[in-house]
Amino acid sequence: MRADTMKRSAGDAVQLAVGVAASIAAAGCANKDAPAPAVHVAGSDEIRIGIVGCGNRGRGAAVQAVESAPNVRVTALANLFPDAIQTTQKVWADRPAKQYGVAREQCFIGFEACTQLLQTDANYILLTTPGGFRPAHMSAAIAAGKHVYLEKPIAVDPAGVRIVMQAGKLAQPKNLGILIGTWRRHDPGYIETVQRIRDGAIGKVHCAQLYCMNYGFGVTQRKPGWSDVEWQIRNFPYFTWLSGDFIVEHHIHQHDLARWVFGAVPRICIGMGGRQVRTDPMYGHIYDHFAVDYEFEGSVHAHSFCRQMESSDGRVGEKFIGAEGWADPAGRIVRRRA
Repeated sequence: MRADTMKRSAGDAVQLAVGVAASIAAAGCANKDAPAPAVHVAGSDEIRIGIVGCGNRGRGAAVQAVESAPNVRVTALANLFPDAIQTTQKVWADRPAKQYGVAREQCFIGFEACTQLLQTDANYILLTTPGGFRPAHMSAAIAAGKHVYLEKPIAVDPAGVRIVMQAGKLAQPKNLGILIGTWRRHDPGYIETVQRIRDGAIGKVHCAQLYCMNYGFGVTQRKPGWSDVEWQIRNFPYFTWLSGDFIVEHHIHQHDLARWVFGAVPRICIGMGGRQVRTDPMYGHIYDHFAVDYEFEGSVHAHSFCRQMESSDGRVGEKFIGAEGWADPAGRIVRRRA
């Protein structure tokens, strides 16, 4: 693979945003405030994908990668549990074997599955396990000389973030690419709208409103014979050691957008949260609502609201208010004051 095929500036690949319970944001690009260019194949290069974490997101990311360009195929699968690999092969049964057919000896199961996959000839690794495992897998992939797609969040606590940042530094002299799953940075509409905001279309930005208020997601019911660890991993969104709570797992996109627009991380934050409706033990120990005020330099504030409650009004998006107007990047709206 050519060195420039998926090259990123590793020093800027991983960026932090402050949040409740060590909320994390990340963006991969050469210019830390600009969107990353698209990954591509050149000449006779071949991208051989190895998936670590074969759930819905892992399969989805792989299909997106394969369909993005010629000479891309899936060559190896790794997952803690065998049923995820079996499901992946069943879902892909009708897809072209040249691109999605993975030999049995290239399928790895258990806690050593990632290590075993990294010993194959896969050169682009999709890290799509629960976030709690991601730092260790990222570090191992870079050490093995692999390009990496790192799903968000990059980690669920400060220790994990530091591991990812160190791996990013080690990737730079190896010319290894790192791409983060903060998709707004790669969406043309967001790119254009954010650039207009940064160019002064609404004047100096004074504050932001960040929303991730929706209805939650399903629960994986515990089956007989599952250990506590297996049940928690299969039900990972509800356990902070695996997801960082939903303010990290889901609200990260709005946090990342604020960091992108302001070109900085918050200097301080104050917030609150709790469990009002998700009190049953099957929901683990995460909260169901948060409200956080992030303060940036110059007394610029971002007000963050996230909630997961059934039968409640939903709102997901962002609004930036400036001295001369306001902007909604999700709606591609920029309005100046009359």
